[in-house]
Amino acid sequence: MSGKRNISIVALGLVSVVALSIKFDLINKLLSIENKVENKVIIINQPTQSNLSTQISSGDTAPVKRGVEIKSVREPDRKSADPKSQMSAIDSPAISSYPIESSISPSDIPLELQVNILGQRIIGNNDYEEVIIKNGSVLKNNDNFQIYVRTSRECYIYVLIFDSEGKAGLLFPGMAGSDNKITGNRSYQIPSGNKWFYLDEHTGTETIYVLADVNPMTDIGYLLGDMERKGSSQQKEDSQRILTQVAALKRGVGGVTAGKTMSFRMGDGDAINNVTQVVNGRGSLVWFVSFKHI
Repeated sequence: MSGKRNISIVALGLVSVVALSIKFDLINKLLSIENKVENKVIIINQPTQSNLSTQISSGDTAPVKRGVEIKSVREPDRKSADPKSQMSAIDSPAISSYPIESSISPSDIPLELQVNILGQRIIGNNDYEEVIIKNGSVLKNNDNFQIYVRTSRECYIYVLIFDSEGKAGLLFPGMAGSDNKITGNRSYQIPSGNKWFYLDEHTGTETIYVLADVNPMTDIGYLLGDMERKGSSQQKEDSQRILTQVAALKRGVGGVTAGKTMSFRMGDGDAINNVTQVVNGRGSLVWFVSFKHI
């Protein structure tokens, strides 16, 4: 009987050891699974935002052109200016509203172009009055203007002026071949700071074009460079070719509407309000205004 009791005790002990071993093995597996779950990391890429204001530097503005030049006016007293009416790189972060995806052609992406053009005329000793610049307006020698441009997404822009003889002048960028890529949802002032374009003594009907395209507009860039290399007698031919390219861009225009009313400063510091003109379309857009220069 003593021998059987010992065998039973040993057998019971072995069963207990096996049961404990199985229990510990299950616990270790559970802990291993829990550790794997705890150590699993999901990384989400989040877009960054930038609130930096952007202006076209004076080095990026155009050299003197026939019909229009650049000059500085007296810097207004910023201390007395109403901070709410100051022009900033306006309202929203520099994040593209319509990011390009590989399955979408750039020419199919909606594009919005916002333009403000300010005009002023000197009427006394450092005193100015506003000049409304719209189709059919009459401007005089030494009248000044600035252009503000904003787009809904990253794209390329040219700002051109055509004189009464049909010759093109490049207002932005400063010269053919310069970088003309801009960031979406930022306001660009052309020219920058207290600089203004002003009309010289060459009169006639003049037209300002603002061109925006999600592609670099290499054909127009080449023609502008070719025009700068040629003499004045051959520039008109290239200017007409540029107009042909501009006409092709117009086909993408979805319409011109009135946008927000913005506040700006004239050369003497006085505030003026200007209604933003908005052009919508896909891929490429054109905004233009023609005025009489007398």
